[in-house]
Amino acid sequence: MSPGKLSFSAVGLADKLLGGYIEVFAVVMRAAAEVLGFAVPRLLWEPPPASIDRRLAKLEVAKAALMESLTAVEELQRQAEEGKVEHERVRAELAATIASKDDAERKLQSIQALITQDVEAFQTLAGVPNVAKERLLGFASGVVASIIASGVMALTVWAWKHFAS
Repeated sequence: MSPGKLSFSAVGLADKLLGGYIEVFAVVMRAAAEVLGFAVPRLLWEPPPASIDRRLAKLEVAKAALMESLTAVEELQRQAEEGKVEHERVRAELAATIASKDDAERKLQSIQALITQDVEAFQTLAGVPNVAKERLLGFASGVVASIIASGVMALTVWAWKHFAS
């Protein structure tokens, strides 16, 4: 808010407050004068014409402010509706993207299953041995060979000591 607008609104607020207090004070003073029996000239009872013009001017300003506010509210409503339409469009697009992703995942899984079956069929036809089975046989034969080698070494040491002495 600019300083000019701030001072204008402060002046307007002061005018409203003081104008209201002065009118209330005038009513109270008229009532007190009537109760006490003072003669009050008729001019004091009727608002001066300038006051009516000022009120009409204030009403015009208020009307202009209300029209501006109404225009702003309509603009905000239009923007909110546009945002709502955009939100719905994005949600529909997101749902379509998620459905497309799920479909692509299903296709990928089926392709991977087909590839696995093709590889197994090729290994069977080509006579490629099962890797896990080959590894297990290799480990077992390594253990047996190690035990045999240890036995041969133990027998050689025993024989060396027995025949050398």
